[in-house]
This record gives sequence, structure tokens and C-alpha cells, in this order.
Amino acid sequence: NVEEIILPASVTVIEKAAFYGRKKLKKVNIPEGVKEIPDGVFAYCEQIEAINIPASVEKIKIGAFPTYSAAGLYYKGNPCVLKAIEVDPSNQHYCSVNGMLLTKDGSELLFIPNAVQTAGFEIPAGVKKISEHIAVNNESLVELIFPDSVTEIRKGAFEQCRNLKKVVFPEGLETIGENVFSGCRKLKTVVWPKSLKSIGSYSSGYGSAYWIRGICRYIDR
Repeated sequence: NVEEIILPASVTVIEKAAFYGRKKLKKVNIPEGVKEIPDGVFAYCEQIEAINIPASVEKIKIGAFPTYSAAGLYYKGNPCVLKAIEVDPSNQHYCSVNGMLLTKDGSELLFIPNAVQTAGFEIPAGVKKISEHIAVNNESLVELIFPDSVTEIRKGAFEQCRNLKKVVFPEGLETIGENVFSGCRKLKTVVWPKSLKSIGSYSSGYGSAYWIRGICRYIDR
């Protein structure tokens, strides 16, 4: 029944899965001095809305954050309400833009919280790489708009985003990894760029890379 955990300034290490399954937890302070946020720290924390990352953090495992849905394959419970990852501006390794987690230079998008937005969603300008599993089970995403800077989307990035209906890729995108859109059952419109050189299996929608081949519109084709 714990809703808030206050860690003393003396804490410098948070162990894997430290707050796992605290369904009523809403707030945790991460003290300055902590260098790593390991896997599972906030997994299945149903009511936590924001996570603040101090300047001292050098490494974050994306599995640290809750990424489930109420209708998920492996979990039945309340929807995830995480809206924002907020990074101290003095942090030398990470930054946050509109609640999303990115590398400090803004070139790689690392995580999108499950409740960040409810409709059309724009990836921040300047992002070149979309990291692995950044929005698994994210039911807020309906439409994805990528900036022209994106050249690579890594495996499983938007897996099981069940409400995603439309994706518009930028000209300049070259690589789409495996299972990027696997389980996105409502995905019906994809605009592919001429620049695309490689696409992994199960990356176009539910079940098969060819599942929406009759619906996809190819640029200049």
C-alpha cells in the first residue's frame, strides 16, 4: 500500500527490481549519487506518473520502466499511467524532451512513456536512431510521425502498440529492424520511403511482414 518512497541522500545503488510490483506506488525520489537505473526497478508500478533522473545517472536499462497495458499478453491489471521521464539538465548522458528519454545529444530516442500522448505523435527533430523496445505495449500511440533525421529503427521498437493505425516514414530512413510493428493489429497505413534498404521480418504489422502489403502506399510507385 506504499504510495511514496523517500530514499536518503546516502543511497548510491538501486538494485534490480527494487520496487517491482508496487501497484500503489506514485512517487520515488532517486538521490543524486545514483549512477545506474537497472532492469525492473519500476516494473508493474501501476500508478507512477513521472520518474525523475538525477544528474549523476550514467546508465539506464530501459527495462527499468513500466511498459505494459491492461490488455497485455503477460499481464492483466490497470493501465500504465506513466507520462514522463524527467532528466536533470546537468546530466551528461541523457536528456528528456516532452517526457521522452533521449541520449544527451538527442540523436537516439530511448523510451516513450505509455501515457505520454493520446493521438498524433511526433518524434523529436534531430533523432537519428529509434532504440529497441522504446514503446512496447504503448496504447496511447495512434499515429507516428518521424522527422527527416531518422535513419534507423531498431527491433521491437513499437511492438504490441495495439491502437497504432498510421505510420509515416521519412525519406532518408534506411533500416527497419525485426518485429518493429509486430502485434500492431490496427495498423493499416504505412508510407514507405524510397531510401529504405532493409526491413526485418514481422516489421509491418500483425503476423507477417506482408500482412499489409495490399494497403501500403509506396512513394513514387
